[in-house]
Amino acid sequence: GTVILSVAIIGAFLSGSPWLYANANLAMIGIFILGYIGIIFEEVFEFDKAAIALLMSTGMWVTYADYFNGSNGVASATVKEQLGEQLSEVPEICFF
Repeated sequence: GTVILSVAIIGAFLSGSPWLYANANLAMIGIFILGYIGIIFEEVFEFDKAAIALLMSTGMWVTYADYFNGSNGVASATVKEQLGEQLSEVPEICFF
């Protein structure tokens, strides 16, 4: 069941589905909810919490960059700048 759902989601991203362009905000909410459920039930499913969080954040950034707000499937300069700012904060958290 999980494998089929995963393949369907990945297929929707790779196909450039028109639904994603029209409903990117719903897709991001769905990714967040699935990731949060994975984190909550990490011991039951024997997942690594950090891996789930990384996959969730990557999925949300890809959706935001490629499909949100009428994007044409390529990240804009604004999105790249925002991602750069977020990525620059990660070492600050890890090292200090």
